[in-house]
Amino acid sequence: MQLGKGVRQSGLRVGPARVAQHREVQGALEQHEATLNALSPAHRELYGETFEKAKKTLAFMAKQAVPTEKVAAVIEKGLTAKRPKARYQVDFASKAQLVATGFTPTRMLDAIFGRAMGTN
Repeated sequence: MQLGKGVRQSGLRVGPARVAQHREVQGALEQHEATLNALSPAHRELYGETFEKAKKTLAFMAKQAVPTEKVAAVIEKGLTAKRPKARYQVDFASKAQLVATGFTPTRMLDAIFGRAMGTN
């Protein structure tokens, strides 16, 4: 894509980045705990399993987080390239997501993510 004469645009696909993701995961886990503790016993019985699966998913995402140095290296590569690519994928997760979303129907992806999160 071209923004103006001689100015090109590139996209950067990144899975979870380590610094921001760590803070977000910690906040989400704290919020999960607070919400779970505030539930009545009946609601805890109903939603407790879903909360546990969501907590495991968040922990998994935190482990998959990309170091910021790797993200910066890809950004630098894109900025200094003579002929920059239209899109750069930093990590395996972003490449896999690109492939999955390109070939998998949205409803199927929703079902897969819902099962992982315990909402299906």
